[in-house]
Amino acid sequence: MKKILLSLMLVLISMTLFSQFSIYGGIAPYRMDAKEASNTGVFIGMSINHVYFDFSGNFASGEGEYLDFISSYTYDANKIQINNINIGYVFYISKLSFTPLIGLASYKDIFIDPILFTTYTYGETQYAGNASALIGLQIGDNLLFNFGMGTFEKLKFGIGYKFDY
Repeated sequence: MKKILLSLMLVLISMTLFSQFSIYGGIAPYRMDAKEASNTGVFIGMSINHVYFDFSGNFASGEGEYLDFISSYTYDANKIQINNINIGYVFYISKLSFTPLIGLASYKDIFIDPILFTTYTYGETQYAGNASALIGLQIGDNLLFNFGMGTFEKLKFGIGYKFDY
C-alpha cells in the first residue's frame, strides 16, 4: 500500500510542474456517529488541472500506547476513528467550479486495555462509499472557497489557494 501511495504522489508531483495547481483545507462533518470522538473531520485536498483529490479524518485515537492485540481486559472506548478519501473531476465555469466526487470511507472502533499501563487498539476496519459534489468559487486571482455535500460526508467547507504557472 505504501508503494502505491508513494507512486501516486510522484505522479501527482510530476503533473504539477507545468499545470494549474490548487490546495485546500477545511472541515467535513460526517453523517456517521463517532460516539465520543468528533463527528467532524479535517480535510486537505489538491487539484491539478481538472483532477481533484482530498483526504479527511477525525484523527480519533485511544489513550496511551498502541497495542497490536486484544486481551480479556479490553473494553470499548466508545470512540470511532473515521477516514475518507475522494477523487473527482473539476469542471470550470469562469470563476465557479463544479466537482463530482467518488470516495471511500473507512471507520473502526477504538478499544482500551488498562492492564499494567493504558493502551489502545482498533477493531476491524469497515468501509462505506461516498458520492459527493463540491461547488467552488474563486475570489480574485488566487483565493478559493468550496462547499459540498455527500452521502458519507454530510457537508464540506474549505478555503484554498490557486497557483498558476
